Amino acid sequence: MSQSDQGDVLVRLRAEATLIAAAGVAAVDAGLRLRPALEAWLGSRPGRGGVRVVAAGKAAGVMMRTALDAGLMVERGLIVSTHWQGEWPASIATVKAGHPIPTEASEAAGQAALDLARGASADESLVVLLSGGASALLCAPADGISLADKQATTKLLLEAGASIDELNAVRKHLSAVKGGGLA
Repeated sequence: MSQSDQGDVLVRLRAEATLIAAAGVAAVDAGLRLRPALEAWLGSRPGRGGVRVVAAGKAAGVMMRTALDAGLMVERGLIVSTHWQGEWPASIATVKAGHPIPTEASEAAGQAALDLARGASADESLVVLLSGGASALLCAPADGISLADKQATTKLLLEAGASIDELNAVRKHLSAVKGGGLA
């Protein structure tokens, strides 16, 4: 094969690899995956009261934007992430919290999520949108547990090589949010 032919093959392979990578990214896009579920829920939801939304995780901003674009009328909302972009309506609060070790902002975010959920009236719906990182970002310690306890436990588990499933199993027992606490 000539050098010219080899160059053409490399260009074609690079283009195909780029298409494959783009398809993989699109397949896990939080907004694309979430929108059909939100639209189905909105379509089956009878005329009820307001909607409160807690979106937490690395894709929280994308998920909240998708909820708004899908027609969800968010009366009160909370976005908790490591980062976000864009402007949000005044009814939606934002918290930049810590991951993988929870921070004071993570604790404040966990309390804000609990307050938002507990403040919902019987005719309001609470929509909770979670993506990767939410377990560290929403950190309301259970009674008798401090933020320092949760930070130290997380650090020790990470240093010991605990998997995310193992880490989350422990976090659930140290949390006022996880394991059904938000409900």
